[in-house]
Amino acid sequence: GPGNYVVAGKDGTSGGGYTGTATLTQTSDSTWRIVWRIGGQVWNGFGIGDGKIVALNFSGHGRTGVMLLVAKDDDSGYQAAWAYTGDRTVGLEDWSRQ
Repeated sequence: GPGNYVVAGKDGTSGGGYTGTATLTQTSDSTWRIVWRIGGQVWNGFGIGDGKIVALNFSGHGRTGVMLLVAKDDDSGYQAAWAYTGDRTVGLEDWSRQ
């Protein structure tokens, strides 16, 4: 659900790992806003879902993409998959509640 998260990910294109933080804000019963910071970059997105599953679009630094968040069974965070628009590779992230 809503809150602040520590993010550990793997880029689908380069396979490189990265870390950062994310903030997920519920904006209505079924809409969400995401802001995440990876290195010196900030990405913003908007999505729909019930808090257990959230589908998002995002943009930043001249790129756009989509992301799917699925809550972990123990509610400690999310597993995420994402891709830039037009890419054929998928990045993966693990979100842990701060």
